[in-house]
Amino acid sequence: MNKYSYCATMIAAILSTTTMANASSLAISVANDDAGIFQPSLNALYGHPAADRGDYTAGLFLGYSHDLTDASQLSFHIAQDIYSPSGANKRKPEAVKGDRAFSAFLHTGLEWNSLATNWLRYRL
Repeated sequence: MNKYSYCATMIAAILSTTTMANASSLAISVANDDAGIFQPSLNALYGHPAADRGDYTAGLFLGYSHDLTDASQLSFHIAQDIYSPSGANKRKPEAVKGDRAFSAFLHTGLEWNSLATNWLRYRL
């Protein structure tokens, strides 16, 4: 199976899951902060102030929420955040060429909400 048919299958599965689950919601988010020279333009385009996010490079978030009753909701998520040196940090005198530090933080969470709303996680 090639990459495009795999992506189409995954999108169809996600969409069919969200439409079949009447009182539930599924959220997926992919973030990539490694925009390089385009970052100032993207900040201006989306109205974001120029913020220093340290060495955050990318992340993936997958969450599922289910309404237990009309007034309560249970949510589960799994996420991975990836950190690697920014361009400015790679140009520091103490940086060694070819040495690219890397760390990833995998975390999960289980949340209960007494006010069931349209649960959707938006990650910047």
